[in-house]
Amino acid sequence: MNAFRVTCIVFILKLAVIDVFALDSAYKQVVYSDLVKDSFEVYVDTSPNFKSDGRASVVFYLDANLALGEEVRRRIDSTKTNTLFVGVGHIGNYRKLRRRDFIPPKLMNGEWQQSADKNFGQAANFYKFMKEELMPFINVRYPNNGEYSLIGHSLSGLFVYYTLLQGTPLFKNYVALSPSLWVNHSNIFEYENQFFETHKTLDNLTLYHAWGGLERFNKIRFTSRRMNIVLYERKYFGLNYKFRELAWKGHNGSAGPALSYIFEEVDF
Repeated sequence: MNAFRVTCIVFILKLAVIDVFALDSAYKQVVYSDLVKDSFEVYVDTSPNFKSDGRASVVFYLDANLALGEEVRRRIDSTKTNTLFVGVGHIGNYRKLRRRDFIPPKLMNGEWQQSADKNFGQAANFYKFMKEELMPFINVRYPNNGEYSLIGHSLSGLFVYYTLLQGTPLFKNYVALSPSLWVNHSNIFEYENQFFETHKTLDNLTLYHAWGGLERFNKIRFTSRRMNIVLYERKYFGLNYKFRELAWKGHNGSAGPALSYIFEEVDF
């Protein structure tokens, strides 16, 4: 696995308002977000065919310091495309912080109901961090072709859907593994319903959605099947939607096999 060796510096990117204030290793650094008011671990790795000529695509993956991150990095060496991989991980109590950053604010009657709990339902701030701070920072530091992918699992898989259902698409490929679509009484379906009112096309985007066949009791299998029906009926023009239910796989056991076939099929 190739990795960038970055000098340990304090760097202030004025346009993105983002600070890199510590470097933990050759490929992992700590980034502070003014929008979220918190720090994140950011992993930067490259595929074997990576070329620093500005033509590489970028894959962002969440939960970088949890099992998903390990599964992604395990497959980077076999990636045949010219790709930069950027992982984002929480520092501290990830159970609490994932609920803060990956759960969307509740949508009721077409309006966001901002959570009064600062540690729950603040995905809008994390979305802004990705869009306005992290992505500009990566673009300045590692020139690329502007084609981005996003990978998430469980709560971060829910965030993948939240990101897809925003007005302007940030990514070309969306990978949602066992997404927690049931959270907030399955409120993400309200997001999709509102999105469909004004968006009938998704400009040549690809959505990969996979879950385990054993995920009955955590409601993921039920809500994943429900979303599959919804997207099939919507027939968004330009959306390449691929889903897979992995037989005899549970919540934590489905991510690895799903990524194996996704890394073979996706043109990152």
